[in-house]
Amino acid sequence: MGRPIETIHLPRADITAYWATPETGAFLDRARVDRRFASTTIEVHPGGIEAAIRSCAAARSPDLLILEAPQADEGFLADLERLAEHCLPHTRVIVLGAANEVGVFRAFVAHGVSDYLALPVTVPDLALACGRALPTDGAGRQGRIVACLGVRGGAGASSVTQTLAGLIAEDLTLETLLADLDTAGGSLGLALGVEGQQNATVEAMKNAERLDQALFDRLAARPHPRLAVLSGHPDLEIGTATLASLMPAFAATCRRYFPMTLLDLPRGWDGLTRSAVGLADAVLLVATPDLTSLRNARLLLAQLAALRPDDEPPHIVLNQIGLPQQEQIAPARFAEALGKPLSARLGFNPRSLPGETCKIADRRLREALLPLATSLCGAQMRSQPAPRQGLGRLVARLLPVG
Repeated sequence: MGRPIETIHLPRADITAYWATPETGAFLDRARVDRRFASTTIEVHPGGIEAAIRSCAAARSPDLLILEAPQADEGFLADLERLAEHCLPHTRVIVLGAANEVGVFRAFVAHGVSDYLALPVTVPDLALACGRALPTDGAGRQGRIVACLGVRGGAGASSVTQTLAGLIAEDLTLETLLADLDTAGGSLGLALGVEGQQNATVEAMKNAERLDQALFDRLAARPHPRLAVLSGHPDLEIGTATLASLMPAFAATCRRYFPMTLLDLPRGWDGLTRSAVGLADAVLLVATPDLTSLRNARLLLAQLAALRPDDEPPHIVLNQIGLPQQEQIAPARFAEALGKPLSARLGFNPRSLPGETCKIADRRLREALLPLATSLCGAQMRSQPAPRQGLGRLVARLLPVG
């Protein structure tokens, strides 16, 4: 596997990008709708730096400019100085160019550019560069969200999700939110013995815009000091389309208050599931070693690859290995047929009991899932580097004093 993709969620900011080649334009259009840029207002225009100069001369410059430089030469550096005359001091600039040389990077930084990225570049790398350039206002340390779903009914996805949440809260000592998004028939509350008369998940999603720590504490159960659980009595009135529309605000609130959030999703590929996995930092699929799971897992992997082209691949847990009187596929053959490595292999345990999420007595289960729990947490606790100065430094050099 490649390097872990760092979690970055940008602060509210106005970003305008100007491309010079169609390939870069298509890339910027893809980045514009990526979840990492969800809190920003981003516009993409053709015309390169000349278009940027005309726009900034006619209207207020944005918080961040992204410019493509087909030729990293003296002419482009001169154009940067022309651009600086029309930019506010706080405006930052990121340049995308073909040259991959340290000298080019240094020349741009000397002219007030916040960052230079050599093409081709990935959406996560662009998001990280934007995070370094923009003031974070705390957004750089926001939490991770993991979307968990079973590839078939009875795969044990809810049990695996509950166990992972307990490990993250207890062993990794991270404040964790576990939310049951199967609002019509989820069993998470029953399994943990914390089901109430109202559906806390629905209430939290409906009130996501005004959720604060006090309201979270009122709605969520606490089976462990570092684990908050949103579940409750099934709500048959609210549809998945409504929940899907509430998902972005709910996800943003979860990131703000919890280093880790695990979403226990209903089986199926509806609007709610698509919205949740599209917003998540990582996706966990739970399968059983049989032909139905193999077929469904292949279909889900194809859907996820199309929905999340710039994200880390899903983590796959193979559950209920060794279930008696069942014809099963060997784990190695299952992984080979799927074309993906398994993140964890869990044997069938007939003695597992509901409510063991935070009191995991099975040492083998702990040993099997703790590496996965650690991997899911990723680098979300790292601090972001201090933002670099923008074009204001160049403006001060160009404008006459007093």
